[in-house]
Amino acid sequence: MNFFKKLIFKSLFEDDFTDPNKAYANLSKSNTTFSTNYGFGTFSYGTKDFKKFIEEGFVKNPNVYSVTSRIAQNFSRAEWVVKRRFSDGSSEVIMDSGLNAVLKCPNQLQTWSEFQESACLYYLLTGNIYVNGTKASGFGDAYREISLLPPQITSPIVGDMINPVKGYEMLSTPIQRFEFDEVLHMRYYDPRIIGLETLIGLSPLETAMYVYSANNQQWEAMASILQNKGAMGIVTNRTERGLRAEDVEQMKNQYKKSFGGSENFGTPMFTTANVDFIQMGMSATDLQLLEQGVLSLRAICNIYKVSSRLFNDPANSTYNNVQQAEKGMWNDAIIPLLNKFKQGYNAWLVPAFGEDLYLDYDLSKIDSLQADAKTRAETSKIHADSGNISVNEYRKMNGLDLIDDPNANNIPNLNQNN
Repeated sequence: MNFFKKLIFKSLFEDDFTDPNKAYANLSKSNTTFSTNYGFGTFSYGTKDFKKFIEEGFVKNPNVYSVTSRIAQNFSRAEWVVKRRFSDGSSEVIMDSGLNAVLKCPNQLQTWSEFQESACLYYLLTGNIYVNGTKASGFGDAYREISLLPPQITSPIVGDMINPVKGYEMLSTPIQRFEFDEVLHMRYYDPRIIGLETLIGLSPLETAMYVYSANNQQWEAMASILQNKGAMGIVTNRTERGLRAEDVEQMKNQYKKSFGGSENFGTPMFTTANVDFIQMGMSATDLQLLEQGVLSLRAICNIYKVSSRLFNDPANSTYNNVQQAEKGMWNDAIIPLLNKFKQGYNAWLVPAFGEDLYLDYDLSKIDSLQADAKTRAETSKIHADSGNISVNEYRKMNGLDLIDDPNANNIPNLNQNN
């Protein structure tokens, strides 16, 4: 058992529990909310079964697919640039570094936009991404290609206090192992014991298992209604004799043969038999259940910090509200992810290409954000024309590179007062 497991178990139970099964048994019986045996259907909390999250959450659920794919596609629209930083704090965009080549073609299978979209999707669905770097002769310590390791089959190799992560392991055929510095691992923090001991991030979809599982069953129910139309009513004999069992079975088979399937939805059946039909409508509970789809959509949107107005939610779906929701998606969901990715890239990927280089993103071509940019530019121009800010402060407020000139840092009104 590694150091972290011992520390956690000892702090909880005053025992190191060298037998993990013993420890988990006590965890299930304790007053803590964590339990590896607690689950819903085929899902179990604490399993980190990312394959299930992807297959059941993303592939089979239209709400999860719509929300996450929209975030990821917009995330990939951000333009990334390589900049050189100077000692005075100014910077300039450069186009001829080895890092620019990586941005142009991160690997043989993807463009940079495709790489960013898939990385964002992995992160949203599993709470983890693993970026693997490949070096080439003549490039020194710099990575010539970067690619994504599937997080559903990749995990850290946990070490000790000195080296918390020894490396990474991908459960492919054969199993592949990577050195610690060959992989950039970014994750959503998981405060549970299983997160602390495995160092694997928490998937947002694990918190939404009830939501998308129930929503999937609703879609299955509606598909079944269209296919078979369920029990529409009761066929009964008008006479006192009733129908024989063999007559009932024959009529049932004939109905399924002639009128089953979605193409016959709502088609009446005619017969020469002396029978009657009693209509059976759906109960109020059943109708309410079918209307829960919009609630599921809102719950998924809440998890990913976007407004359901962007996904045909009938509530307040006016043009202005949708425009505000689009801007909110960028500010609340996408830009925080861009900042996290920027920090990860600059810490792991960039240094080998040059200590004075760094990666940044440019959102000047994102239409939904330009109204704010216009207002900011107009406000900063008023201050600049009034002499309340320096030229470089004006440029910084508008996302422009600073000028390498001492006079560009002078504030006119401040100098006049002095």
